[in-house]
Amino acid sequence: MADVTLGLVTSVTALIQNIATAIGYVKDVKNAPKEIAQFLKELKYLKLYLSNVEELIPLSTENDPWLETLKQLFDPPDDAPDSLFTGLTEPIKELDKKLKMAPPQWKIMEKRLVWTSTKTSVVEDLQKIERFKTLMMSAVQLDAIKLSHAIKGMVAHLEDTVADVKGTVDVLFQKTEQVQMDKADAKMAEWLTSGSVDYKEIQKEKLEERTSGTGRQFLTSPVFRNWKDGPSPTRLWCPGQPGAGKSVLASIIVKDLETSVSPRKALVLCIFCDYQKAATIRTIVCSLLKQTIQSQGLSSHSKSVYVKESANGTQPSVDTLSDTLSKALGSYGGRVYIVLDALDEFTDTDGGRRRLIDTLKSLAGDDIRLLVTSRDIATIELLFEIDTRLDIRAADEDINKFVMKRLSQDDLANLIRGRNDLHEEILTGVVKKADGMFLLATLHVNLLAQTINPGTLREALGKLPTTIHDMYDKTLTERVDTQGEYKKKLAEDIFGWVAFARRPLTVLELQHALAVDLDRMAFHPDYLCDVNILGNVCAGLVVTDRTYGTMRFVHYTVQEYFMSEEVSRRLKFSCIQEKITRTCLTYMGNPAIPEFLLLSQEHSLLCSMPLKPWRPIPRGSDALKLILERNPFLAYSSIFWVHHARGAVECSMEDEIIAFLDVAHHRQVAVTFSQATLNADPPYTVLSALHFAVRYDLVDIMEALLNRGKADPHEASALIIAAREGRLEAVKRLLFRGDVDVNQADSKTGRTPLMEAADLPAGRLSQEVVKAILNSEHMCSLNSVDKHGESALFRPMYGNSEGVFEILLETTGVNATLNNKEGDSPLAIAICHDRSDMIKMLLERKDVDPDAQSPLSQWTPLFHAAKAGDPSVTEMLLQPTRQVNMKGRDHNGCTALMVAALYGNAPAIKLLLAGIDIMAKDNSGMTAYSHACRRICSSADYGEVISLLEEHGGRPMAIADSLPNSWIWKMAVPSRKPKDS
Repeated sequence: MADVTLGLVTSVTALIQNIATAIGYVKDVKNAPKEIAQFLKELKYLKLYLSNVEELIPLSTENDPWLETLKQLFDPPDDAPDSLFTGLTEPIKELDKKLKMAPPQWKIMEKRLVWTSTKTSVVEDLQKIERFKTLMMSAVQLDAIKLSHAIKGMVAHLEDTVADVKGTVDVLFQKTEQVQMDKADAKMAEWLTSGSVDYKEIQKEKLEERTSGTGRQFLTSPVFRNWKDGPSPTRLWCPGQPGAGKSVLASIIVKDLETSVSPRKALVLCIFCDYQKAATIRTIVCSLLKQTIQSQGLSSHSKSVYVKESANGTQPSVDTLSDTLSKALGSYGGRVYIVLDALDEFTDTDGGRRRLIDTLKSLAGDDIRLLVTSRDIATIELLFEIDTRLDIRAADEDINKFVMKRLSQDDLANLIRGRNDLHEEILTGVVKKADGMFLLATLHVNLLAQTINPGTLREALGKLPTTIHDMYDKTLTERVDTQGEYKKKLAEDIFGWVAFARRPLTVLELQHALAVDLDRMAFHPDYLCDVNILGNVCAGLVVTDRTYGTMRFVHYTVQEYFMSEEVSRRLKFSCIQEKITRTCLTYMGNPAIPEFLLLSQEHSLLCSMPLKPWRPIPRGSDALKLILERNPFLAYSSIFWVHHARGAVECSMEDEIIAFLDVAHHRQVAVTFSQATLNADPPYTVLSALHFAVRYDLVDIMEALLNRGKADPHEASALIIAAREGRLEAVKRLLFRGDVDVNQADSKTGRTPLMEAADLPAGRLSQEVVKAILNSEHMCSLNSVDKHGESALFRPMYGNSEGVFEILLETTGVNATLNNKEGDSPLAIAICHDRSDMIKMLLERKDVDPDAQSPLSQWTPLFHAAKAGDPSVTEMLLQPTRQVNMKGRDHNGCTALMVAALYGNAPAIKLLLAGIDIMAKDNSGMTAYSHACRRICSSADYGEVISLLEEHGGRPMAIADSLPNSWIWKMAVPSRKPKDS
């Protein structure tokens, strides 16, 4: 007995010492992430508990069951798993060793990672150990034999925990070895990956849904092992039927890769697509780049992209981001794993899935491994024709483990206690009818849990559906419809909101939406439902997404089920859009939203010009945040009510919508909070009801307002607003009316509807709007000009809308030679903005003179080309057939060569030197060389210009003498000594 207790005391004492050492280092961490702080807390609790165990061992007798169990844990038989506490001791020792090697990294205060690693499993692992600890302590006080058996049962579950703890320690140490980024790097990284999604956090959440021990059949399959460790295949497509557990398996794969492969030898990246959170290729590339930066730090190429793009005030394009990611992965040197889950839930608009896969396949790297899960869809299969396929199907063994876990919980555990026959019947029946689908097994067990005795349980077991659709029908009939009038109605309301909301609603948003009493047309806090009730009444079909705090269906097939024609008709969802619209309008009309949004209450209900200056509350202000916090559904209702209202609802709710828009305060609430939520500043005028309807594309309401005489003569016409906003249907409706003037210009800007349409961003929409206006039979303002003297033809040159420019240029009667108030022609503007295709179109016209002078500056197009820098434009103008005068002068006597020299345009100088006198002087006596030297004093980039001019007869000595001691003087006369100042 003495040997037994001595051995146990020695082992426990050694573990305590290692933990104490670890605590000493970890507690020195400054500004530590919360998971490290929690890790420290759990270590302290574990040390305290083991100290108590250490004291109890000498007081125990050899026959004490708890001591016998403890002995088996420390020193198991040869055929048993490794010692649990040995498994715990090794990672703790490793942590101590690593921390001793690099304590300064834990104490860096100013430099920290932009993102910590996603929450590690430290808390989860140590909580399991805490439960184990509690069970052992109970063994001292309660029935030792019974609890000893329970402890042995837990050993199997803790086998995975030991591996997780080892992995956790590696992850913690990996954090200390990651490149510490200073604040500048943090800013760059955040900017580069703006709009990314934290897929690592989603992976952690999905991993928590795993039943311990499941997924091993897939992980040990030869095909997966070859993909993971072998030379090939490098791409693996893993299709599976709905509900087979693909997303959970993907999270298990990511975990397996992270824990079984050294972080120094492999980089693991992941993507989890979701039908409710539509991702784009840009979002996914940004997210992968973010994960790469988290692991490898910010590369020099990434920094250069930031410097270049931010200087231009633009976000990098998808191609630029893809190239940045590709270079980062290419420089990694090790193997890169990319796990993409649910490709079928990525939108396939315009071939989106193919473009995404092509983007991932094109990434550079010595060894990139791609694994993709999805439903078995023919169009997706075509993307992986030459790649390896490994089907996903939940193993019967895994479903068995899942069902066994559920049978030990809740009411089912009480119902089958002592009935091994029922236990086996349930396992056999559910596993068989689940047919490889975890989702179906989950719903089966949920139904069985509603039975009240063994007899009804057997009856329910025999009637379990074998298809997902039938399972949803049965859940709706037997669980939702039977729970009472109020709960049934609440469940149906939740189904409607979750299915038809334009984006996932947070729990708080849904609570407030459901608390709007449509009978009384008011929101009342007494109608707020407890969050637990929201989940319970839906019979497991709606769950809370812990990552985003939103309510969602348990599976995307539930969404498809509720949106089917049969179910929509059954639940009266045909009126759901009207119901949601009415709820949004009622909520925005809540009197609790303060009136101070409008500085003056003297506004006309229709006039867009306030009688007193109105200053909107700026975005991000504390006032807006406070209002949004107190009215959680306001963000959703202010943005999306118009989306729900468009179409049939505009007609069925015409009076209600117009009554809402007739109140200036209501309009401003809708605009202010929609813009604030979208992080944009609200307009500086209160939109009239008509302008609101046009701007938000409520075309039926727009016509109803016009029919009711709601237009105001002092504001811009509805057609101008429709053209400006790119509302094609509104433009067509307005042009069809006889009371709308297509040529009426805005009284402030002088811009016509055609100018507004021509100013839209380049694309098919802008072309369609322009065509609709041009095709109007009353159109006669093609060449009308705005307050800057510019016609519609000028607008697409500023926005680079080549299609619109071509449409306008080909329109009969267009004036392509009209000068604006600055004296610039369309050709001059096109050259200034480097629109080469538009320049070609203009030069092909007979009415466009390529040598026409500006009436103000006397500049010809050649002068603009000499300044702009594109040699191809200069070449086009200097073609012999153009007959452009190279020697022409402007109002200052300058030639095009002088302009090119002044702006350092070396390519243009090469083209101009052949036809211009290099020694010609302007009105102030300066030559081209003189103009170049004016700039060269402040920039050495003009060296090439100087050399060109010197080679063609320039006089450097005269100019150099006028600039004593300058570097150009030293270059021109290197033998001279610097002159005295």
